[in-house]
Amino acid sequence: MFLKHEMLFSFVELKKLHGELLNSSKLIPEVENINDMSMPCNQFSRYDELVKSVLLSGLGKILVFQKPIRKRGLMLRTLDGSPAVISSESVNSKFKEFPTPFLTYYKSLSSAERRAVIVHESSLLSPVSLVLFMPGVLTLKNMAGLENENSVISVEGARPVYIEVNKKEGEQLLHLRQVVWNVLEYLVEYEGRPRDVEQYKAICQFRDDLLPVLADLTGEQGANIDFTESGELRTEPPSDRMQSG
Repeated sequence: MFLKHEMLFSFVELKKLHGELLNSSKLIPEVENINDMSMPCNQFSRYDELVKSVLLSGLGKILVFQKPIRKRGLMLRTLDGSPAVISSESVNSKFKEFPTPFLTYYKSLSSAERRAVIVHESSLLSPVSLVLFMPGVLTLKNMAGLENENSVISVEGARPVYIEVNKKEGEQLLHLRQVVWNVLEYLVEYEGRPRDVEQYKAICQFRDDLLPVLADLTGEQGANIDFTESGELRTEPPSDRMQSG
């Protein structure tokens, strides 16, 4: 599949438009050129799993992979329980199984003929990224049948998703999740117009210290769930890709 010149030009124009919107909203300083990969705004742009996680935090859309009961049963469902399929245009459509039970996606279309939600663009996502960045309510629960030290993190929905974890690690993940969302909500409200300048500076510094931690954590968790163009699992960490790319 080859991209037409007109489509590439549209991508460039969209990128420029989004950059202008980010500048006007004060989320990116006007002095930064978004096309310059050495600029601070692009510092983490090649950390694939972190970028997908940030998209998830805004979209709040996931697909859950599960092995079908019937041979030809649909293997994917949305958080509200609707069956889903990935369109043939997507690179993920050719795989029958995934190395992670979760995908995030951008757009979908309900098909009466197929009685399913058709997803055109999707990305594989690690369970840790889901726990940290999925908007909504996540809780730690005890369930029967688990090992003594294990619990589940429940992602609330019409059909809740359960992620089995060590109870202590689950508590730590949910605490980190709360920290991430507290910082995000504060910056969304006060970015560029702080009420308390000293507090704003301290939180911005904390954000700058937090981002590399999140990049490393999500990168480690996502290293073995991305596919290469040949269909092989991509195993090198994001930092190696940055150095080689």
